[in-house]
Amino acid sequence: MIDTTLAPVADPAAIRVLVSTRRNGRLCLFLFVSTLCVWMWSCVHQGTKLASVASLQFGIILLVLLAEFMRLSFSNWMLRTGGAGRFWAFIARGSNLWPR
Repeated sequence: MIDTTLAPVADPAAIRVLVSTRRNGRLCLFLFVSTLCVWMWSCVHQGTKLASVASLQFGIILLVLLAEFMRLSFSNWMLRTGGAGRFWAFIARGSNLWPR
């Protein structure tokens, strides 16, 4: 059973960090989805091959954006739960991925 109780965040500095991780996490997710759409458009309409340098570059950009989204979401979750928990407890519940 995963403890989902949230620690009260009353420190103004912690609130600023919580807000910035939420904003930046959502921005990274938006950029990830946008880049994925551009890559798919490039493959379908411009005929970019999946085994090309351009596709490799898109793949690396997508990987970096996804990793940054995960890092920011995990940081946000750690702030909300008071630092209690491990990464696998964070991943076990899908709703934790969306920064709140």
